[in-house]
Amino acid sequence: MFNNLKKKFNKQLMYLKENIKDLNGQICTSSNN
Repeated sequence: MFNNLKKKFNKQLMYLKENIKDLNGQICTSSNN
């Protein structure tokens, strides 16, 4: 059971990281214009 939780958590973490990357990209492009 703990392994399942860990997997779910890792998946969420990856998802969050991607979202943050996208946000950073948007901020960079909007501040450059």
